Amino acid sequence: MQKDSIRSLDVPLNKKCGEKFQPQNLSLANLFRLSIFVKTIFLGFIFPSDCLICKDPLNCSNSGLVCQSCLLNLPFIQGPICYKCGSPIQAAIGNIPAEKLCCSDCQNKNSSFQARSVFYYEGIIRQLIHHFKFHGKVTIGKTLAKQFIDYQKKEPDFFSTHCIIPVPLGIKKLRQREFNQSYILAKVIGKYLTIPVYPFILKKIKEITPQMKLSRKERIQNIRGAFTVCKKKLIEGKDILLIDDVYTTGATIAECSKLLFQNGAGRVHALTLARSIL
Repeated sequence: MQKDSIRSLDVPLNKKCGEKFQPQNLSLANLFRLSIFVKTIFLGFIFPSDCLICKDPLNCSNSGLVCQSCLLNLPFIQGPICYKCGSPIQAAIGNIPAEKLCCSDCQNKNSSFQARSVFYYEGIIRQLIHHFKFHGKVTIGKTLAKQFIDYQKKEPDFFSTHCIIPVPLGIKKLRQREFNQSYILAKVIGKYLTIPVYPFILKKIKEITPQMKLSRKERIQNIRGAFTVCKKKLIEGKDILLIDDVYTTGATIAECSKLLFQNGAGRVHALTLARSIL
């Protein structure tokens, strides 16, 4: 409603150069839409909406559609993690330094990238990401992306990079969703770090079967050849922070990273909101 109402106010100025805009230039239809828009904003302050998770009323200062209580209960990944893929390590670690901890999966393969995730993909965070991606609740994505900023303070070297690249969507999904959730996340951390975000370096050129329906082996095969690199010169010799919403098997991140390395990238660090534990 707000988006459509704002668009309706794009009324051109009179043809005469420098002539001031006059209220009578608004059509009755536009005046009606303006009144609806103002009413919506006004009611939003008087009667705030409820939290998407616990349904408690939100106060006027909370613009993220989620109450502070639910945000405090998000399932953060804590404790020792694999220094390569960021997977939590549950086994006893003894005196092994953090920069040497490695999960059994990464011990058996030569990963060309490092990855980190802020949350476990479960409970509240799973619901919020679902609202963000599939119900167009972009403000949720922006709220969750601010957790990247706190994470950056814990591991600043991981964020030492020249540019940020979001994992792209295919044309079909982009038309359905009307936004790329990874780009929304990338813009928040890019603004905070004052690092350029390049949303069109990676391009998805192949429609694939949804990864959630596939096994680990099938995911790797399914994603192969799905991306291409545009504007190669922008990434040559550059350290890159790759952004996505959820890390499951790492097949998508691995395919994108491989392609970036093949086209001259320096380091590739991958950052996701959440991580599935298989």
